[in-house]
Amino acid sequence: MGTSRLFGIILLVGGLIVLGLAYQQSGSFGDQTKHFFTGDYRDKTTWMIVIGGIASVLGLVGLVLPSRRAVA
Repeated sequence: MGTSRLFGIILLVGGLIVLGLAYQQSGSFGDQTKHFFTGDYRDKTTWMIVIGGIASVLGLVGLVLPSRRAVA
């Protein structure tokens, strides 16, 4: 297994974990209260969703794209 594929797996799993944590946090009392009054979630929750999504997409790209092999 190449390093790019391993790095893609790590990014994908890490991104999915962060997305799961952000989803759980969005149901917290503080987030629900702010969402009720303003329509937005807290900044921390929003950033966790953005970072988790980016990491997941980069992980998928790392898994799908073929790695470059040096031909000797």
